Amino acid sequence: MKNKINSISVALITILTFSPITLMADEKEDLLVLRNTVINLMQKLVEQGVMTPEQAKSLVETAQTTAASEVEEIKKLEQVPEDTVRVQYVPEIVKQEIRDQVRNELRAEVTEDVIKHAATNRWGVKDSLPEWLNKIKVSGDIRVRADGEYLDENNSINYLDVREINDSRDIAFLNTRDDRERTRIRMRLAIDAKVNNSLDARIRLSSGNTTDPVSTNQTLGNSGGRYDTVIDQAYLKYKGHNNDGYNWLTAWAGRIPNPWFSSDLIWDSDLNFEGAAATMRHNFSGSDSLYDLTESNKEVFLTFGAFPLEEFAESSNDPWLFGAQLGGSYTFNNQSVIKLGAAYYHYDDIKGDRAPNGEDDIFEYRVPEFFQQGNTLFAINDPLAGPLLGYAADYELLSYTGELDFTMFAPYRLRLTGEYVDNIGYDSNDVEERLNNPDYEAETTAYQFRADFGWPETTLAGNWKIFAAYKYIERDAVLDAFTDSDFHGGGTDAEGYILGADYGLGRNAWLSFKWISTNEISGQEFFGIDCDVVDCSYRYDRAQFDLNAKF
Repeated sequence: MKNKINSISVALITILTFSPITLMADEKEDLLVLRNTVINLMQKLVEQGVMTPEQAKSLVETAQTTAASEVEEIKKLEQVPEDTVRVQYVPEIVKQEIRDQVRNELRAEVTEDVIKHAATNRWGVKDSLPEWLNKIKVSGDIRVRADGEYLDENNSINYLDVREINDSRDIAFLNTRDDRERTRIRMRLAIDAKVNNSLDARIRLSSGNTTDPVSTNQTLGNSGGRYDTVIDQAYLKYKGHNNDGYNWLTAWAGRIPNPWFSSDLIWDSDLNFEGAAATMRHNFSGSDSLYDLTESNKEVFLTFGAFPLEEFAESSNDPWLFGAQLGGSYTFNNQSVIKLGAAYYHYDDIKGDRAPNGEDDIFEYRVPEFFQQGNTLFAINDPLAGPLLGYAADYELLSYTGELDFTMFAPYRLRLTGEYVDNIGYDSNDVEERLNNPDYEAETTAYQFRADFGWPETTLAGNWKIFAAYKYIERDAVLDAFTDSDFHGGGTDAEGYILGADYGLGRNAWLSFKWISTNEISGQEFFGIDCDVVDCSYRYDRAQFDLNAKF
């Protein structure tokens, strides 16, 4: 037992005495703990009489002598040439610290060199781009649609196709009984340019054609033929600001987006206006400063617009649209908003003129280039010479629009909208005379109610929104050419409901579904058709499923 203790003590003393001084801090601490343990152990052995003090001293001296001899032998074996470079072992954690330090020290210098090189070589670094390019913004959207039109097999077959009649100068009828399913696509690409601090410019290209103002759809399945691309918008926009930065004036000129606070009861969502418009605003919240509009906000606005509809080389009496709208909004402390507007729209020189006998084509240029269906029409010439149909009535519309946007269900929104329209320009006596029908009834009102609930936008994954609407449009309440092109196949003389939902698939991508179900209100009772005698029923359903993306 005593000899075993002596052997262990010699080995431990040798390790503790000649351990390399280049050990890491954690290794040194462990060896010091071991050294103190051995010393304390030898002291206890001496105190307990296992060995004498002289034996302990002799044991240490022997261990030191033996260790010194072994170290000399190891050094001889490890001798290397003088030109050999010794590399001390570096743990991985130390290597990582060195890497991080080098990166931090070089990042600023390297970045500066890269930016200088990019500017010299015209890389895509903002400050190195040409000034005009920094003022350009490109955006767009694509919609792919599955579109189904479902018609009642008992519908009347007596609905005139007024566009085809004016094109072919022969009687033609709409398809009112055969279902139609098709796939369609809409593409829009916009370029916005900042001219200066007050003036912006926009050019937007879209799919579609040059003769349909209320649709930008392109139907798929044209034997591989390419699609048409048209200029959908092209305008200048001026923004006037006061000293506090409040935008009190916005003015547009060119082919502009809809400037009115309205629904699709009068104006289709794809409709753009050619001409000029301006909106003036004033805030009554105590200050016009943008920084003070954090709570309640009381604002009024006034919009004017003038838009040429057609330009005739044969006459100076070109048809125009003039409009004015007064409205206001109030934002509550919880950010709920109520907005109201009253508008007057006047169509000038839009009514058709009857040609004198023997001059059937003298007013052919007065026939509008685009109809949908529903408005009262009459033959402006002798039908036996090839019928030409024009508007029988004048259109001067009074419109009242309201919107309530509730935030109490945050993050969801409940939005209620409504609009009522009356055509006060309709002259019953004049229309009856043109139709040669003293019993023809005036139908000049329209209204719509709609409710939306869900996320304000569905451009993020999982966001959703549902909506429902009811719409009632008498035949001469609005101009059929510019109203919603999906409801009842487009046009007026229809009532029905709309149900739909949106669902976000990811950032800037979402699905939409819409179901439209409509019936005629009166049916076509002009051009010799009497719906009390002839069947005028026309039931129309439509389903639309859209995949949308914007960028």
